Amino acid sequence: MEGRRVNHSAPKRNPLYVMFLCLVAAVFVLLIVVIVLGAKLGAAQKTAKAAETQVEELQEQVKKLEEEKKAAEDAANEPDDKLPGEDMPAIDPKENTESDTSASKTKVGWLDLTGHSEVTVLPEKVFNEYASYYTTAGVNLRSGPSTSYSKVQLVDRGTKVKAAAKEGNWTFVSVGSKFGWISSDYLSTKPPAEVTSGSLSRT
Repeated sequence: MEGRRVNHSAPKRNPLYVMFLCLVAAVFVLLIVVIVLGAKLGAAQKTAKAAETQVEELQEQVKKLEEEKKAAEDAANEPDDKLPGEDMPAIDPKENTESDTSASKTKVGWLDLTGHSEVTVLPEKVFNEYASYYTTAGVNLRSGPSTSYSKVQLVDRGTKVKAAAKEGNWTFVSVGSKFGWISSDYLSTKPPAEVTSGSLSRT
């Protein structure tokens, strides 16, 4: 009896089934890619936000430093012709209750100039207390607020004086035991640098 030939070849698969499996695999791979990219994108967004926050903080610090620098420059450029005492309330000499006419001519508010005959012109108003000042050059202490008044004495550069009043461009000061007027152009709230030759003035 003649035997039958057996066919051992693999069964043929449906092309649609194979296409479906490929599509499922492609979708799976695409899903993985989307998840990975989403995670990286989220991390990048967090990094960008953190960087943006740091930039804003740096901008605020720079702005603050610029404001402090400007304030320091304004303070450094502020003219020195203003006495600290000028910010204090001035005392009106009319409030002086002295009844003696001779005494009223030698007193302005709290400032008593009795016996100081070197002063020809008294200030109209005085600060409520003395203010420290320094001469920036050798300058004349005068009996009145003008170069036309007599010289009381020569004040050396760097001398610390006590300012009591200011009228126009002249300041009424006490130097040692003397009183008088000095041109405000030669006064400063800070001591001058080391004295150099030829620095004297005769104002």
